[in-house]
Amino acid sequence: MPEKLLKHNNKDDKESEKDEKISMTLNELKTEELPQLKGIINFCANIPIFLYPHTTIVRSPETWYRGIYFSTNRLVGEDFLLNHRRSDIDISMGLGVKAYKSFPVRGALANRPLQDEEVKHVSVKLTEPEKLNVPIGPIIRSRRSVRDFSGKTVKITELSTLLYYCQGVSAIADITQDIEGGFLGTRTLGPEYKNNLRNAPSGGALYPIDLYLIVNDVEKLDKGIYQYMPNSHSLRIVRKFQEKEISTLTESLAVFNGIDSKKVNVYIIFVYNIILNSRKYGDSAMVFALIETGEISQNIHLTATALGIGSCDIGGYKKQQFEKFICVDGLSKQMVSLLLIGK
Repeated sequence: MPEKLLKHNNKDDKESEKDEKISMTLNELKTEELPQLKGIINFCANIPIFLYPHTTIVRSPETWYRGIYFSTNRLVGEDFLLNHRRSDIDISMGLGVKAYKSFPVRGALANRPLQDEEVKHVSVKLTEPEKLNVPIGPIIRSRRSVRDFSGKTVKITELSTLLYYCQGVSAIADITQDIEGGFLGTRTLGPEYKNNLRNAPSGGALYPIDLYLIVNDVEKLDKGIYQYMPNSHSLRIVRKFQEKEISTLTESLAVFNGIDSKKVNVYIIFVYNIILNSRKYGDSAMVFALIETGEISQNIHLTATALGIGSCDIGGYKKQQFEKFICVDGLSKQMVSLLLIGK
């Protein structure tokens, strides 16, 4: 059979004359186009059936996907999404939200900044953040994930600015207003009941996401693990590194494809304190926490772009090993995301 030219012609003859025509030989069509087109069609139109995903030792996402309509075992994530908002009949969240309008709860929330005072003796006060006066449009458009770092030192002012704009306190709200049954107050806690509001939104202003930092190379900071304390804009010292632990960090914890871990200045670890917002929102609490994680992360990326610093989200990390390294229990407090900062 003689080879013919294949011409794209999706419109009528008059309009097609104006279109750019793509030509190829019949052999090129068979060898270059058809295999890829078959793969696309197969992926979109076919769901290979697998009846026994619950008996498989290694359960890949594709294995679960193939058996989803036939197996009694579902993806954990799917079960969660089905249950975090069960139906309009479920009044559990409504009860939790109502409880948080009471004075005892608001009084407790108003005194959360006292936690910063408790660890003041093991904290490092950060410098005043820089005032960023940059147009937001170009910053959003130029933001990119950076995986190639120079190894130059990050200034303490730059880290302070990053942390302030991602999760720092920017306003104070009077939480004595609109309390059902009137405001009671106590002499012990004083007359003022206010809540610090941060630069990233949070469901109910509960802020269940804590930022832990593994500092590798920042001006005026010892190598070690720190927790950001937004209310006092300071870093709580979790522990400083011994010299031998630095090699453990770079060789064991920080195995990232295409990234020289020795040149990463700061590892920012997002830790979800489940109890803080689950008492109010129940099964929906985790959704709100993960949304908050994304909003904090985007603030970091945009601020880093404005400062000329590289940043990159990392999805592949050793969760349990990181949790052990930063001294969180992995139960009530769990690592949910990782972000790298580097010059």
